[in-house]
Amino acid sequence: MALRCSQEVKRREISPWKWMVGILIFILMINASINMLNHLSNARLAGYVSIGIIGITILINIKLINHYLTTYEYTLSHNKLSFNRSLGKRTREVIQVPLEDIHSIIALPRLKKDNCLKKKAAKRYKFEIGKVQDRSYYRGYFKANNKFHTFLFQPSDKMIEALVKELGEERIIR
Repeated sequence: MALRCSQEVKRREISPWKWMVGILIFILMINASINMLNHLSNARLAGYVSIGIIGITILINIKLINHYLTTYEYTLSHNKLSFNRSLGKRTREVIQVPLEDIHSIIALPRLKKDNCLKKKAAKRYKFEIGKVQDRSYYRGYFKANNKFHTFLFQPSDKMIEALVKELGEERIIR
């Protein structure tokens, strides 16, 4: 029977008051900048710049929403390690790595100390929440299409123990 272990990683909740104050300040800044643009002598230029400011504001809001509302789920089951990304009610599987393709999983502090453990990667996946300098992050290396790929994730102790049982102590470097 295959071992099953699942973990969800979320950002720390931000209080609604901080969100409201931040949004209010942001709206006031946009209002002030568009107000200053209305005093320009060239009305056409002011209109274009106003549209540009609104477009940039929309892009910043999309980036912030993605940043603060994204959660990740790591699942170890059926000899596969899968990574899912959730935003609201939508969940999307990002990658699914067969355990036999995983070369090693190394703790980030250990990887920084020992440069011999690093490998060049064709593709990098990041499933991070918080600061990457944190001691709880691990980088995994796996081979796909004869190239090494990496994933950065933040497994719990329970997930690490499950990975050690499945992969062996020699492929998990703490």
